[in-house]
Amino acid sequence: MAMWVLNGARKPPAWTPPVENVKLKEDSGDFYRDPNAARYPDLPMDPAVEAILTIEPNFPTSQIDILACSSTLGNLLRFVRGENKAFRMLVQVVGDTVFVIRRENSPTQLIPDVKGYGHTFPESYTTWASNVKNSASHQRIIRYDLGGLDCLVRYEVDGYLRHLAKEEATEPGTEDLKPSADDLNDLLVSALPSREPIAVGPSKGKDLTILPRGDAIPQAAIFDLKTRSVYKVMEDTLGGELPRLWVGQIPNFILARHKSGLFNDIEVSEVRQQIDDWESREQDLIHKFATLLRTIIASAKESSDGKLELLRQPDSSVLEVRQQAAGANVALSDRLFARWSKDKSSNFGTENDDSGLHVTGGAETHCEDEQAADDDVSDEDFTACSAEECGYCGHCKY
Repeated sequence: MAMWVLNGARKPPAWTPPVENVKLKEDSGDFYRDPNAARYPDLPMDPAVEAILTIEPNFPTSQIDILACSSTLGNLLRFVRGENKAFRMLVQVVGDTVFVIRRENSPTQLIPDVKGYGHTFPESYTTWASNVKNSASHQRIIRYDLGGLDCLVRYEVDGYLRHLAKEEATEPGTEDLKPSADDLNDLLVSALPSREPIAVGPSKGKDLTILPRGDAIPQAAIFDLKTRSVYKVMEDTLGGELPRLWVGQIPNFILARHKSGLFNDIEVSEVRQQIDDWESREQDLIHKFATLLRTIIASAKESSDGKLELLRQPDSSVLEVRQQAAGANVALSDRLFARWSKDKSSNFGTENDDSGLHVTGGAETHCEDEQAADDDVSDEDFTACSAEECGYCGHCKY
């Protein structure tokens, strides 16, 4: 899979395990379900787009079919896999690109009943470099082809392995990292105050600023991290995470097992081969996934205003595609909307409006459509099967 990667915070925390393991306290406090929306609630995709267009002012926006985060793509992939998980997301056409945006009940919705060590462990075993030590998270943007679709995916990274980044073994957090003025890649996009703001747009009173920070960390060095109890040693944790690692193309995985907060069993693994093997085994699933994305793109571009809402109810096998309710947030600020749309080559808004299209999940291979039979998603046959029979549901293998 060919990839293009943009570093958001330019440098994730380094893996820096202590010399001696110590017993950690369980997680406590409040944690946002969607940290990006919580920090920039009106326009959660603005920081990512600002980063792209600052690093590459002539970025070919018209080539991108879909821009999404790993959470929204993960939920859609779980739907195709037949897994039972409710979700809601907003869809909007910007230029030639369909933006898919995560939507919780509230931007500041919290994760209920937080348990375990998913936050205290990385706080103790990873270290931010001194010049990015106030970072809340490391976000990256990856570009790849998925079934003929040109995709941009924003996702969070837990950290990186120093030896794979070919760094000197200096004490983490004490590096004197001086960004080059000639290197536009050395940028941090942040919703935090800045003494030197560049190109800003407000969201709930917060200014979006761009700061030169950090180093570029290669994709080969980044990792994902999970903590588990030693009593779940027989559980195939990596196997369950492979679809998500595939979406973000994250090649390293750290599994830390604990007994009452003491982590004496930590595995650091290179999992590129396992991801590739999963991709080879799941070609039918990936084809269905790509077809579903094509369906969403076509539906959005055929809607009257280029906006849709995708909803999967709890314990439902139906993906509901609706017109957005009045007052829903837009994908981008006016300024970034105009910049992204400048190379627009096609129009949305046709005589068809599939606001009642229902796509059935799980093992089903048909759609539930409350509209007339001729209200198809598109005249183009994305599934290489009969439009009358399946309505482009995203569950055939073509």
